[in-house]
Amino acid sequence: MYASLIAHGVDGGRRLLEPASIVEATSLHFEGMDEVALAPIKLGLGYSLSQEGDTMGGNPMAFGYAGLGGMIGYADPSKSLAVAVLCNRIKVGRGKRSPDRLVSDLIREKLS
Repeated sequence: MYASLIAHGVDGGRRLLEPASIVEATSLHFEGMDEVALAPIKLGLGYSLSQEGDTMGGNPMAFGYAGLGGMIGYADPSKSLAVAVLCNRIKVGRGKRSPDRLVSDLIREKLS
């Protein structure tokens, strides 16, 4: 899905979303405190928007959504990058050693 979002809504020759819908979904609609995670958050419509220091790399064009235990799916259109990290076990409290952070940091390192 994220690959189609960075390809203007087209995947395998089929349009999944109109480009205007992607712009609307990935535009800032809320900025404030996440009352569950107790951390600042920026949200589009159904997507978190990247911020400095997060797993998506802090690029303001990046968007996606993280799950519990090191799972994440995101896109960075400026790098034509779509990433999905899935885990078969949930273990919280890994910090900078969580699978999503490790994989994303490695990808950014290889692309730079």
